[in-house]
Amino acid sequence: MSAEMREAAASLCEGMAESARRTADSLQLHDARGCATASAFAVAYTHAAAAIRALPLPDAWQDISTAPTDGTPVLLWFPRSCWRRGSGVEKCCHDQGMWVTDFGEEARLYWDDPTHWMPLPAPPQENTT
Repeated sequence: MSAEMREAAASLCEGMAESARRTADSLQLHDARGCATASAFAVAYTHAAAAIRALPLPDAWQDISTAPTDGTPVLLWFPRSCWRRGSGVEKCCHDQGMWVTDFGEEARLYWDDPTHWMPLPAPPQENTT
């Protein structure tokens, strides 16, 4: 889950919580004990948003089957090279059914199939002092 996806899910929960609060207030929905049932949903959604925001972002290698295929650049782990010795990491994106390097070449020209991926790290912060 990316930071953007995590934030979108949490924001959705917060929006649902606010909607439940407004519904409880405007329609005066109460259960048999006089408790506003929509308010209970609002509390649950608020807790769900907090739990989603607390989820750690993946910073470890993940199985290639979970890699994004929407053109998002990622780091790929290639355990074997087709013509070089050893393994390697390459920045690639998935395009038209294949992994493509930053140079626009098919990764399979140089590497066997990747086995793992991870999101690109955040760029370094510029020192403004």
